[in-house]
Amino acid sequence: MTMTAVRFYCRHLGTCPVLIHLDAEESHHLMRVVRKQPGDTVEILDGQGRIAQGVVQRTMRNSASVEIHSMQMYESVHPEFHMAVALPRSEETFDMILKGCIQFSAAVFQPLFSSRSRKLNRSQIQRRLIRWKRIVVNSCKQCRQPWFPRILEPVEIDRYLDEPKAGDHLAFTGQEPGMTRQSSGPVPDIRFPSRIIWLVGPEGGWSEREWDLIRQSGFRSLQISPFVLTTEMACIGGMAVLMERYMESEPECSRPE
Repeated sequence: MTMTAVRFYCRHLGTCPVLIHLDAEESHHLMRVVRKQPGDTVEILDGQGRIAQGVVQRTMRNSASVEIHSMQMYESVHPEFHMAVALPRSEETFDMILKGCIQFSAAVFQPLFSSRSRKLNRSQIQRRLIRWKRIVVNSCKQCRQPWFPRILEPVEIDRYLDEPKAGDHLAFTGQEPGMTRQSSGPVPDIRFPSRIIWLVGPEGGWSEREWDLIRQSGFRSLQISPFVLTTEMACIGGMAVLMERYMESEPECSRPE
């Protein structure tokens, strides 16, 4: 039985053959956590579609080097899946949303401030972005996602809905209170949308004013469960449903490098 190679991150892979040096954090993971030794096989992701295979060459006190001997370039998933969600009160809840939706090919995360969501000051936003980017790296390594998603700075729901959304896209949100599955209307006939947007509200739901803005912005109601879902399950479940329905291409290897 062949064991799956452990994966690490390096922003600049270069071209084959090449000797790369992992940063301090990735080197620590290689040497202290998974305890790889010279001669062991590993995989390296750059977050821009490339996955490389290599062999650990040297491990020193705070650094490790890997010789890359093969590399593949993977196409990104089409259409592009966007996850827009009102920031939950719990920091751990948003962490779960990131980890789960990455496994369902979310390409963009847009955290939102709403009337019922948690607010953050500038310093808190910067700390969260650093934390979220670290989660992205670790989650993509774990599930072998070759394209790292973008995490945008949190914005107010009004501003997000006012921004023009270029290209053919489909935008969905959860079932509006008081609406039946049939009353949400047919899905627009866009055969090859460039983007799929999934919008999820805060724990207390959108306000009436926010629901008016959402409707005016062209979002369609989509019921993914007859039950009341937690924020993280609404995000992950909706992303899974939409990916199954609309994904046209998987991240297949397009060419060796």
